[in-house]
Order: sequence, then C-alpha cells, then structure tokens
Amino acid sequence: FLVGDGDVASITDTVYELLGDETGVLTGRLRQDGSGEGIVAASIVVEGEDGAKVTQIKTDEGCRYQAHLRPGTYTLITVE
Repeated sequence: FLVGDGDVASITDTVYELLGDETGVLTGRLRQDGSGEGIVAASIVVEGEDGAKVTQIKTDEGCRYQAHLRPGTYTLITVE
C-alpha cells in the first residue's frame, strides 16, 4: 500500500513514479487577491481538460504547493 504526506498529490506522485509515467512539476505559491498575503494549508484541486479531478494539493507553511502531473492542460481551483 501507499502512504502519502497528507494530500492526494503525494500519493499520485508515487503512483506516476511506479508506473514510469512521464511527468512535469507544477509548483507555485498561493496568495490572497488584493492583499497578496500567502495562504497556508489551503487545498487546491487540479482538474484536467475534461473537468475531471486529477489530484488535490495542500499548501505548506510557506504557502507553496507542488505536484507531479502528466503532460497536459490543467485548471487549479482553490477549495476553502
């Protein structure tokens, strides 16, 4: 079985690695509109071009997020 770091992305990263899938790294920092303040422990849903959920990421203490994704076009949605 697989054990992640508390978010879905940590498990999908491992699955892609085990399958030998080609991936790229999505990284960023989540900030509030207007104030620009970082958002800690926020949840971000990653959707594929078809609108299906691919993975879910949590921001860390530095308001950063990271996920390995197969090549493609994605939409990020912040969930509160």
